[in-house]
Amino acid sequence: MIKSSYKEYDKMSHRTTITLDQEAFGFLISEGEANRSRFINALLLAEKKRKLKSLLYTANLEEAEDQEYQLELKDWDTTVGDGL
Repeated sequence: MIKSSYKEYDKMSHRTTITLDQEAFGFLISEGEANRSRFINALLLAEKKRKLKSLLYTANLEEAEDQEYQLELKDWDTTVGDGL
């Protein structure tokens, strides 16, 4: 059997079994309607996006507070402005 490349694996759907408490399951039934998989996928992708935004925001704050880095950026801005 030939191993799937990462790109092929990435395109596949995957089945899983999860355990939900009664409240979470009730919410899934009421909001997920006929396609619970699509609903769960949308929630997970939204959480992934939220986490990435949070990480980027934190990195930008750290960058903005780094005085040494800001001074170096000013030097590069001057160099770029000179056309070098």
